[in-house]
Amino acid sequence: MVALVSEIHPGDTAVMRLTGLADKDAAFVNDATVSLTDFADEITGVTVTGLTLPLAMNYVTGSDGVYEAVVSHNAAVVLRRWYVATVLAISTDGSRGTWEERVRCSKKRA
Repeated sequence: MVALVSEIHPGDTAVMRLTGLADKDAAFVNDATVSLTDFADEITGVTVTGLTLPLAMNYVTGSDGVYEAVVSHNAAVVLRRWYVATVLAISTDGSRGTWEERVRCSKKRA
């Protein structure tokens, strides 16, 4: 099972996290090339400005298939809008996987 962070706050730096990257045999993959390839408004399909895509997602040392990328506070997201994050993972054997996750832009809670 692969999961992505599904919430972002306007004006804040966020960490986009992919968890549980695994191969067809359910073994965690810790040496893939992973990137956030698109981050777009769910309704319009327009890519959010303020990001340089693709954005590399780095392996978290000592984890089981966890990768992270920092999303700049400059990302032009709008409160109460939904976005779609697209992630591409390519393993060392050339296997590829692409995932999309809905991301909500919400007000930061204390």
